[in-house]
Amino acid sequence: MTRTQVGAEPPERRNVGGADTEVHGADHGAKAEEVLPPPRSLPPRIPSLPPPARAEVSRSGVDLSAEHRWLADPRLAVLRRSISDEWLVTIHRFGIDPVWTTNQIVGHMHAMLAKKADRRAFEVRLETCQDKADLMGVVYRTLAAQPPEVADRYARMRGLAR
Repeated sequence: MTRTQVGAEPPERRNVGGADTEVHGADHGAKAEEVLPPPRSLPPRIPSLPPPARAEVSRSGVDLSAEHRWLADPRLAVLRRSISDEWLVTIHRFGIDPVWTTNQIVGHMHAMLAKKADRRAFEVRLETCQDKADLMGVVYRTLAAQPPEVADRYARMRGLAR
């Protein structure tokens, strides 16, 4: 049993919108209705995808590692045999590091897509991914479908001029 001081002021609670409401005891509760926008959907969590087992990019593909030193990272060696350097550079311009984990990439892509329909389409395409090369292909196609000003905005945010 707790003691209550006689004449004590009830505690105050502050709403997100900044309006103050008083709490009038445990049996009355706060009656203030807050109108908030619906929460943004959370990115899907998928199991970690294995590295690609197949090599789809021919050796005649352009090697961009001289211009982009990050492509020389040994962790990208297997992925670079399945995904072209042009695709990896495009994905990197949007702020996605290809060495990230599957869920880091998915979360970044999900947060980047402004339209709910784009996020849903991305989630549907994720279901077809068998390995990380498939994931990077889905990411590239999703990014390529975005308007050019979106890529320019992300490049400016990262300090990269196109």
